[in-house]
Amino acid sequence: MGTRGLVGIENLGCTCYLAAVVQCIAHCPTLITLLMRSSMTGPVTDALKELCVAKWAVHATSAVSPEAMVRALRGYKGSCIDYDNQNDSHEFLVELMTAIEGEVGAPRSSVVEQGTSSRPGSLRVLLQRMASHWDATVTANQCPLTQAMYGQFVFLTQCQECKHVTQSFDVFSSLPVLFDETATTASVQQHADQVWASSESIEGYQCDHCNNKSLARRECKISRMPDVLVVHAMRFADGDRKMTKDLHAEHEIDVSAAQLQVGPRCDRELYRLRGMVCHRGMSRHGGHYYAVCKCTSMKNWVGFDDDAVTMMEDRSGVRKGDPYLLIYERSS
Repeated sequence: MGTRGLVGIENLGCTCYLAAVVQCIAHCPTLITLLMRSSMTGPVTDALKELCVAKWAVHATSAVSPEAMVRALRGYKGSCIDYDNQNDSHEFLVELMTAIEGEVGAPRSSVVEQGTSSRPGSLRVLLQRMASHWDATVTANQCPLTQAMYGQFVFLTQCQECKHVTQSFDVFSSLPVLFDETATTASVQQHADQVWASSESIEGYQCDHCNNKSLARRECKISRMPDVLVVHAMRFADGDRKMTKDLHAEHEIDVSAAQLQVGPRCDRELYRLRGMVCHRGMSRHGGHYYAVCKCTSMKNWVGFDDDAVTMMEDRSGVRKGDPYLLIYERSS
């Protein structure tokens, strides 16, 4: 194909999982802009940049090879993936981002700040702790890609005896969509409205304030949303068994219900779908991965199946049981 970016990636034998992820990165404006404009360098980072440059070259007409990237990843000392075999695309994306982040230099902190919100000024304290945790775990790593793709959870646990509230935080790189075995389909928007904004009762909670074991209520909210949201369809259960339930992947989702509200009700927080890593077959480490991406230069969706590139008017050609990783970009 002669249009820039509409170039496939060769399969070196069992690298379809890698090609599908790279295609989604290359066709997400936020990620490709950050990658190409950054000064980040290192074997894995440079190989990813070179692969994307080759894909977007003006005169590129044939599939490009990921050989240099695979070689760089094999040399990554923290690798837990066997690059001679088929792998899971989500596991690969996590390893790729970890490798790039590691090449920037600063190690990730595992600090989880805790504190109390049962006193005056608690909102200010909560916001300060949120910012402190984010700075320690994400900002300090100086990696623009992971800063764009990571979000932050806040967990608020209230003892029902003394009403003391403990705050804790965690970083996430993707949000899950769980499949109900009894339901015929799952919806990303439904998870944003109900599941990602979850709360639960905890029996026998040991309160660190009154020191009593009592009932507690724990609420999980998203305190910081990423610019690029990765949604992970949890299709594989019992080790490797795939659930082929339909996934309703809305073109646009509103995640405001899952966010922590620290003032007046915020406006809608909208994300638009930019790409999907899809999976055909019944095994996590088998079957075949391919990508479907929204082309930035036209209204069409494009299918990338290794070296094959197919123009699509919409996503209707994708089987509803195939979407596995969904790449959403903040609309604003």
